[in-house]
Formats: sequence, structure tokens, C-alpha cells
Amino acid sequence: MADSLWLARICQFGLCQPSYVSPLPFRQLQQLSRYRRKLAAKRSCMRNQIHRTLDHDRVRLGWAPVDIFDKNGRRILNGLAAEESPLAILRTLTGDVLSKR
Repeated sequence: MADSLWLARICQFGLCQPSYVSPLPFRQLQQLSRYRRKLAAKRSCMRNQIHRTLDHDRVRLGWAPVDIFDKNGRRILNGLAAEESPLAILRTLTGDVLSKR
């Protein structure tokens, strides 16, 4: 209570500056930037969770130099989810992955 009275008295005599409020376009840009950062963090979290799940289930994709989130990686994951045979999965991959092996 005493603090609020003190602040009211300071403001009454004009001894304090008002808080800085950014212009609207700048505030919108800040909000958009925060949202983008939040989405990037969620994406990283989801990728790590998928890696952990694959490691926990002993699915090792080290045989192929492939990022599991690019086109070939998604083909491998979709094939595993559909319970396809490894040869059927290999047939769907593009040639550059097989040639690097």
C-alpha cells in the first residue's frame, strides 16, 4: 500500500517517466519473431523426439548417409511405418543415396 502511494505521489508531481511503448509495426514484428522462434524450438523438440524413439526401438539408419527428415528419410520412415520389407524401402530411394553407400 505504501509503495503504491509513493508511486502515485511521484507521478502526481511529474517526477517519473512513462514506460516506453514501441510503435505498432515494431511490436508486431517482435510478436512474429517470438512466434517463429517458438515454432523452431517445437520443430527441434519434435525431431529430437523422433530420433529418441528410433534409437529406443533400435532402428539404426547409419547404413545410409541420409537425413531422416529429407525426402529419402521420409520414404524410409513411411516404409517402416507401413511395415514394408527393407528391399521395398530401398527400391523407393533415389539413386544418390544408394551410390554413396
